[in-house]
Amino acid sequence: MVLMMAARHPPPVLNSLIIHLFVSRDVRGYPLSRQTLQRPRRVHHWWWPGHWPRDRAPLGTGWLRHCHRRHSPAKEKVDGVVQEITSYGRKAIGVYADVRDAKQIEAAIAETVEKLGPRLFVSVSNAGVTQVKPLLQCTPEFIENEVRINVLGLMNTHICAARQMVKQGFGGRIIGAGSIASYRTTENLAPYGATKFAVRGFTEAAAKEWAEYGIRVNAYGPGIVDTPMWDHIDRELAKIEGVTIGEAKAKRVKQDIKLGRIQLPEDVAKLVSFLVSDEGEYITGQTIKTCGGASL
Repeated sequence: MVLMMAARHPPPVLNSLIIHLFVSRDVRGYPLSRQTLQRPRRVHHWWWPGHWPRDRAPLGTGWLRHCHRRHSPAKEKVDGVVQEITSYGRKAIGVYADVRDAKQIEAAIAETVEKLGPRLFVSVSNAGVTQVKPLLQCTPEFIENEVRINVLGLMNTHICAARQMVKQGFGGRIIGAGSIASYRTTENLAPYGATKFAVRGFTEAAAKEWAEYGIRVNAYGPGIVDTPMWDHIDRELAKIEGVTIGEAKAKRVKQDIKLGRIQLPEDVAKLVSFLVSDEGEYITGQTIKTCGGASL
């Protein structure tokens, strides 16, 4: 079953949406175990502009199902994707919330359980923003914006989801958006890197506290991903470095990624699907790098 979440932020940040589709097969196409399938699951996923693909990951393999909005009204996109998902015979709802507001998240989870119930089983918090500036040019307002979305938003979502899972008494899986920046700082992205270090620390702390409830908490750590967010980073780095648009990203892909190609959103989706499946049942408290060797 599917819950479609659209993270919302006041102007000038654009509204966007994502759909997380979790089906009964793992990333290799193999059926999940009978034990897993007997657990009714309801999934919610928070997203922010630019973090994910221009298109969507494939259906039917346990991958994430995405939809990205840049210029059209978010509600129209949500309604369209809900209609598309239901045409496959699956159930979907659209819910809007500001991840910085815990009360909105609580209400969204309550609506999810009410309409898709009986239980919430998987929560993926992917909301995040980044800006590219030398640290000496960063204002308090600039830093606060990244912290409130990347850190407070994730904490709010994780805590609200965990409360629901504890109340249900069946455990669950909670996943957050880390980064290779959770392990390695990058010039001109200092506030972003600090927020991702915070995600890594919170993931470890939450995993310790919630293990007794059967809740596993992990994070994924992408590198240079082919998304609108990295297009934005590339444009800003081009200004700072005095190179053409596309050159800054291409240089980093060539120098840093050992596997020789830019990362695709599907590469991240496969890891998330693994972490919420039975195959990942002994993993908790980890921020797992999925970056093609860029962190080496």
